[in-house]
Amino acid sequence: MGQSNGTPSKDPLVNANYGVAYTNRIPRRSSSRFLQAIVTLNHYVAYSYEYNGGDARNQSDAIVSTYDFAGTCLPACEASLMYGNAKGIMLSYQSLDSVPTCANKWLNRLLRDQVGERFIPSHASA
Repeated sequence: MGQSNGTPSKDPLVNANYGVAYTNRIPRRSSSRFLQAIVTLNHYVAYSYEYNGGDARNQSDAIVSTYDFAGTCLPACEASLMYGNAKGIMLSYQSLDSVPTCANKWLNRLLRDQVGERFIPSHASA
């Protein structure tokens, strides 16, 4: 499946549970009604796929089947957003199925429809 640097496991359920526990540990509010901090997930989605043809990860094209996407890529991020209450998500550098993640209309629609409105910053050179 690829490298899993920065994650506790290659197992989607373990990563989902870890993400929820991790994001829930960040204090968000004091006595104020305003958020004090937000959790922003990094490198959504398919960032753990191996380099494609020796390209750098920020120039690679992750070709992911719908099955792999739904069963492997999505669960950890979705759980952290929905149950861990992460408020932001940063897209990964590479392309997903030959479309850059920052310009991928399907991915943007999925994010908005599945997990609601979130803060989506861009990466420095993405």
